[in-house]
Amino acid sequence: MQSKTKKILRVVLVIAALLLLLPAWFAYRLGVIPRIDCIQTFHAPVFGPDGRDVYYLTRNAWGISWGPGIEFFTPPAAVIVLGDRFSLQRTSRETGETTTLHAWRARHPFTPVTRYRNYLFGIPECELLWTGRTLHYKIGLDFLPNDPRGYSINEWTTGSWNADTADLIELDTWKSGYYTTDRWTEQILSGPFEIVDYKSRALILYDSGTQTRTLLRVSRPGRAQLREEITTADLKDYLHRAQLERSRTIRETYAETVAGLRMQGLPEGEAMLRADDEMEKKGYYPKTPKLEARKIESIQQGVRVFSITKDEFRFGLFQDIEEAIAKPGIEVRFSGNYITHRDFDTSRKLNEYLASGNKSFIVKTDKGMFLLTIR
Repeated sequence: MQSKTKKILRVVLVIAALLLLLPAWFAYRLGVIPRIDCIQTFHAPVFGPDGRDVYYLTRNAWGISWGPGIEFFTPPAAVIVLGDRFSLQRTSRETGETTTLHAWRARHPFTPVTRYRNYLFGIPECELLWTGRTLHYKIGLDFLPNDPRGYSINEWTTGSWNADTADLIELDTWKSGYYTTDRWTEQILSGPFEIVDYKSRALILYDSGTQTRTLLRVSRPGRAQLREEITTADLKDYLHRAQLERSRTIRETYAETVAGLRMQGLPEGEAMLRADDEMEKKGYYPKTPKLEARKIESIQQGVRVFSITKDEFRFGLFQDIEEAIAKPGIEVRFSGNYITHRDFDTSRKLNEYLASGNKSFIVKTDKGMFLLTIR
């Protein structure tokens, strides 16, 4: 009987413990009571000059937070950041071995700041870019309480690291300022391989030839779940090869076109304008509206007629129309939205007519009558 009583007592104690622990666990997860949070994220991956290694910035941050902090639904959470470190790292594409080349600590004030939990430690802006054998870096994060009211200004660490000497030259270390960063450059590509930054929580080596993926790095928090997610994740929104290769083709084609026109004797400015037209014809640039003039002897039914005086042409109110009339049958760039003038109302009337969707109009000038068509 005594043994049975002890068993019942144990069961009661276990149930009581669960009833106490479950609310405490939920309160901890929801931030009702202070909890410890940590992140590990990866930023700005690029291939090394020889394509055998991947270089990137790794961030490790941790702190104590409280409050719900669910964006759009609750007030923000509060967090005291106790540690924040950025590391320049290198991982071998073949062996997966990782080496830390340098590290920087961002020393946050020991005071709580309010943020939502999906960016509890702030969002960094990072860039790595090779010039020859020198790797230039930018790391930006707003963590010091020195911003003007209503503004957010990042603190930046910038400099370079040399692959031959392993020397690091620091230009700025956590100084407030303004920089721009380019998250994706052609340096994320090497042969058939592309480095995929998956939600800043994993780095994936993607082979576009075999359409296979190899996991290079994965964040420690939620590692098992992330590994499983990545095996079947749709990467189309994370792959940038097509966009980068098209940008390179456009850039190279434009440069070759301008150079060819310059060799024909055209001035640089005119060569660049002609090159724009050629790029449109090849489908690299969006097609801009063109205006074509054709001399006519009689007014066509349903097409509105506008009389333009010499003075209106002299004041430069209709430069594209003047150019089209001078070269009948040849398309010229259509300006549209003609400048209005206090002494003439032709510009206003023509603007209203075109704004209604009309694509043809007739112009009467001292040189005759012309049908103009927007193409």
